[in-house]
Amino acid sequence: MPSVMTLEELSDCIDFSYHMVRDKFDGRNGYTIWSCTIACNGKSYTAEYTKGCGHRVYTKSSPSGMLKRKATNKRVVIPYGSMPIHEAEELKASVPVPPNVEDFMYSLMMDAQAADCNDFEDFCGEFGYSDDSISAKKTYDACCETYMALSHMDFDLSELSELFKDY
Repeated sequence: MPSVMTLEELSDCIDFSYHMVRDKFDGRNGYTIWSCTIACNGKSYTAEYTKGCGHRVYTKSSPSGMLKRKATNKRVVIPYGSMPIHEAEELKASVPVPPNVEDFMYSLMMDAQAADCNDFEDFCGEFGYSDDSISAKKTYDACCETYMALSHMDFDLSELSELFKDY
């Protein structure tokens, strides 16, 4: 990949596509999983990317609609408590904000940097995992896969790190 000077130039040289895999949202808590693909110089990489429930926007009918509804004492039970039914309906009227290439590349870069440890034991010590954990090993392997994919696509991790230092 040619030397990238700005995030805008990075965005311009990468073909980025995504589609929603799963939207799990109960009106207050949840997440959305996206399948994202980057392509550059004839090479591509696809990975899942998760965004929390704070990355949602309301549909046209929701914010003003809440003000016009009559308050009610009826409540709906949700995880960690309850809320008025009209508020729950309002929150469900939101849609997830799709990912963008900058956020996705930042996430990949951070994962790839985690694989920069000497070995699995070093990774566990650096990030507070138990070196006797199967899930920690899976996380380490996923970080290594991301590192290899970015390297295969000719991305320079130190250059990406510099590019995203104030992101």
